[in-house]
Amino acid sequence: MDWVIFTPFFLFGTISGSFLNVMIYRIPEEISIVSPRSFCPHCKSDIPFYRNIPLITFLFQGGKCSMCQKNISLQYPTVEFLSGIIWGWSFSSFTFGPALFITILSSVFLVVSWIDMNQMIIPLNLIVIAGVVVVVGVALEILPWQKSIYGSIVGPISFGFVLGITYLISKRQAMGYGDIQLSAVLGAWQGPLNILFILFFASFLSLLVWVIISILFGFDRDRALPFAPFLVVSAVTIFVTEFYIDFSIFELFRWIGN
Repeated sequence: MDWVIFTPFFLFGTISGSFLNVMIYRIPEEISIVSPRSFCPHCKSDIPFYRNIPLITFLFQGGKCSMCQKNISLQYPTVEFLSGIIWGWSFSSFTFGPALFITILSSVFLVVSWIDMNQMIIPLNLIVIAGVVVVVGVALEILPWQKSIYGSIVGPISFGFVLGITYLISKRQAMGYGDIQLSAVLGAWQGPLNILFILFFASFLSLLVWVIISILFGFDRDRALPFAPFLVVSAVTIFVTEFYIDFSIFELFRWIGN
């Protein structure tokens, strides 16, 4: 990793992360992401620009609003930090076009994940935005069109199949329709085989977290968990792993078979 490139893009990414926090808060509330200016979600006081510096403001104010002194959610510095990592890693690892593609797509997925964690919903407009980004990636030959088409088909079919089987067994809907829509975009990005592994790893992670929560807070058969974060974490993990080892899951699968 080239730290000379990483550092400035990380700093710029934290600024982008501040805007992502605006999207996470305002989209479910159906508030414009453009206006009004940033405000405290507790006391609704406007936040001046000098108190809206990513990461630094949170640390210097001790995680509290300067006006009402109520706690600022850890979501804000966490999203800013993750956005910085996305920008820094992408632009220090890829040429400009692919880096910008990965950055925008990953940022949309970050917003989707956090909204799903907070609200248990996946806004359709964000799925549409991610889909448009993927289409642009195909048009610019960043993604192979055949792989994207097959992945966008295999994703919803495999998720729909699992959803149907789960409902027949448990009479409960394990995933929402937003998860199926998200699977189409993830499949278009990662391809038909990877989306199957994404589903497997996401299911394993969600089950593991569900068991841990049950141990800590008691068993509740009806406890629901947002699935989008597990899907996104699995997809990003597979993407980054393949980048560093330069070895596709398909090759790994074929190697194990031999």
